[in-house]
Amino acid sequence: MKILTNLAGSLLLFFALFPAWAGVVEAYERGGTLVLITETSLVATGGNVSAGSDASADCTVAAEIPVFNQWRKVSSIQSEPTSDVRMLSRKSGQVLEIVSLDVFGYCGLRSDFLGAYRKVKVDRSAISSVRAILVAAHEAALDASKLRGAADAASLMRPFAGLADFSLAFDQKELASACSFTNDYGYFLQQSHQESASIPPLLSVVHACPGRTVAYLNLGDSYWAVGDAASASLFYQRYIDLLRETGRIKTAPRRVFVRTRMQSEAPAGR
Repeated sequence: MKILTNLAGSLLLFFALFPAWAGVVEAYERGGTLVLITETSLVATGGNVSAGSDASADCTVAAEIPVFNQWRKVSSIQSEPTSDVRMLSRKSGQVLEIVSLDVFGYCGLRSDFLGAYRKVKVDRSAISSVRAILVAAHEAALDASKLRGAADAASLMRPFAGLADFSLAFDQKELASACSFTNDYGYFLQQSHQESASIPPLLSVVHACPGRTVAYLNLGDSYWAVGDAASASLFYQRYIDLLRETGRIKTAPRRVFVRTRMQSEAPAGR
């Protein structure tokens, strides 16, 4: 019981010291198009068609920060780029304006994101859009990982990662989607030798979804890779405990037990 108490206390300390994961800061709307500003990116979804068109054009694009008054490279969920697409945007008061964005090669021919957007509240409709974007980006990243590897998958997910904002009033389905997306984002970073970068998103997952067993394994592996054996052992042990609770201990990789034992046998102060 004392061991479990110490483990829980150690995990709480981790979360207390860990800064909040990037999230949705502002939302802007114009017609059927929603623009979400996170701490790491600008994400636009919808794509109002040109005046006189009689059909909608759905597309989602993103640009990493800094996004205002500078040309920023744009990525998309829908397709591979066929050109070097860039965005120019600016903000004044309650209005965001997308000044230049040629989505040819990413979106339908009639897609149009240009124009002024009015600031709105991040309401249930916006949260539903967030979940839809995360699901689409996640599926695209899983495909990318199979075709081109973890580095490409992580690169695809990066501009959308800020949407996994656990401070939003997610329902359980939305929360599960955000945790699944963020865990796999952290995993792809780890698998592409970006172990240090993988730790913040993975910590956010076990904080928001403490029952997400695999996230503890991923954290253990990342901490081990960066040379923090003590932290690795902490998360490996929690991973082991969760597997035992659900009768799946035989599925644990052998390295987890080897590394946990190595740390427990290490001289004090190591």
